[in-house]
Amino acid sequence: MQEFCHKCGKKLSINEQFCPWCGEQIYDFSSEITSELSDRKKAFALFGKSVGKFKVSRFRDAAIGVVAIAIMTIFVVFITVNYIKSNTYQAAITSYLNILNGKGGYKDLKNAVGEDLLNSAVKEYYGSDLSKVKTGINRLVSISAASKQSNDFTVIVKDITELDEIDLLAYKRSKADSYGQGYAINATSGYFVDVTQSFSKDNIPDETKTLTVLKIGSEWCTYDALGLIGDAVTYSKLSQDEFDKELSAVKGSK
Repeated sequence: MQEFCHKCGKKLSINEQFCPWCGEQIYDFSSEITSELSDRKKAFALFGKSVGKFKVSRFRDAAIGVVAIAIMTIFVVFITVNYIKSNTYQAAITSYLNILNGKGGYKDLKNAVGEDLLNSAVKEYYGSDLSKVKTGINRLVSISAASKQSNDFTVIVKDITELDEIDLLAYKRSKADSYGQGYAINATSGYFVDVTQSFSKDNIPDETKTLTVLKIGSEWCTYDALGLIGDAVTYSKLSQDEFDKELSAVKGSK
């Protein structure tokens, strides 16, 4: 409540609604100011909460984005590292020897000869499909396991000789070769690799082999393993009874 009349300036009593000297209506500016301040506080409180929510929402969305990017990065790195580990000439050789020694399966065949070459050879040359080859390579591994009676071995690389241009040209022209199987071997580099297999069982002596590995496109291929593609296709065409008889014959000969 104001103490003086805003028109005539006379002092007022408490709770006067009209000035007793000039009759001017008295307004309670203090209550209006208080009310206005109260409304402003409420508005600021609401606005502040909305800003807070906005900030929290932005922070949460940013955090989710960072986590998603981190997960994708880890996934890509994991795939890349595993691809690099499997796409080396040492891995190609080991996968080939895995199959010969009754270990592994279709994944080893892909590593041994290269996925692109395997796909083109199966479809274009043999007129088969990969699902049948998967069955065939599993059967081939079973035969190898029965014949070798061991799948626990260590591969030691003894010597490596880089192929020269004449050697590479010979492999490019190997379409008539028993391993070439009629499909092109467009290698850009390669090695002759002397390896020794040491078996855990005493009754199996060490084996030394000289293998050829070729870089075809971006993949390594063990040239000696190309014949496994034809073997896998052949085994895939056997009936179950025919395969069982062959497997029993191999086991019986040991």
